[in-house]
Amino acid sequence: MGFYTTRWCWARDQESGAAKAIKIVRKDVERQRLGPLSSLKVEQGWRISVFEIPKAPNRGCTFYGAGSESEAKAIEEKASPSP
Repeated sequence: MGFYTTRWCWARDQESGAAKAIKIVRKDVERQRLGPLSSLKVEQGWRISVFEIPKAPNRGCTFYGAGSESEAKAIEEKASPSP
């Protein structure tokens, strides 16, 4: 089982942005008591301008089970800003 999600955060570069985004997601999962995360990684990161922030997705997630990862990824990519 896994999930796709999009989070934005302020950071000096994409590497530190990825680390911040992972912390944000971990806190969200803990707060909602969704269970432990065995691993978490950032597959893609985008730099967005301050004018894009109101339009950028910043909550929610798409869960997938075995065999449906590509479907979940397609849904998330549709909701995410273009690089």
